[in-house]
Amino acid sequence: MILDQKLKIFLIKLDNIRIMLMIQLIKEFQQMFLIISILIFKVKVQILETLTSFLDLIRAEKKNKQIHIGIDRFILEGQQQFSSFRDKFIGFLKHGE
Repeated sequence: MILDQKLKIFLIKLDNIRIMLMIQLIKEFQQMFLIISILIFKVKVQILETLTSFLDLIRAEKKNKQIHIGIDRFILEGQQQFSSFRDKFIGFLKHGE
């Protein structure tokens, strides 16, 4: 009888230890999940920052290209105006017009 009671007490203590270990394990899993979630969030932020930088570079490149196109047009118009002026000046020298 006493042995039976001691066995029951032992089993109850064993169950309590098992429950405490499970609770501790659950807490550790929660902490790991939180850490993993934070890391995933940080990676997402880094990806978004990288994409934003690439977008800024693409916009800057497009703007530079438009500026170069504008400069090329300006140079071409200047050359055409100079050519037109030169032709008129030569015509004036030849014919007095």
